[in-house]
Amino acid sequence: MSQEIVIPLWIQIAVACPLLISAVFTILGALGLLRFDNFYLRMHPTAIVFTLGAWCVCIAVLIFFTATQARPALYAWLIVVMLAITIPITTVVLARAVLFRKRQEGLPAPASLSYTIVLGDMAPMPDSEQGADTQTEDL
Repeated sequence: MSQEIVIPLWIQIAVACPLLISAVFTILGALGLLRFDNFYLRMHPTAIVFTLGAWCVCIAVLIFFTATQARPALYAWLIVVMLAITIPITTVVLARAVLFRKRQEGLPAPASLSYTIVLGDMAPMPDSEQGADTQTEDL
């Protein structure tokens, strides 16, 4: 026979709140995917929002198992630590892979990744541009 576990209402509410906040973060991440127009802009909101959503789920797990087992359930923090390490690294690796692929195909990089530094009067001007006020240098 199975034994029925009765969970007090205050634990249920304390677990439900972080789970609902996690759902809101997930919806915001999905809206970020729909709102932004290119891959580079879509990466940032999803990485940040889904990390926050995972934090909220881990907080709910921590509250639930700490309350039901009557001892701290700190193993849930291992998930948060691993996510905090892997999500930013994965985001950077994906961005670099897409940028490398675009450059290999001969496509231009997005405007936010290829910028120009405008040098003022402090930089020496070449002889051919003596009449110009500024000099530009592509990086």
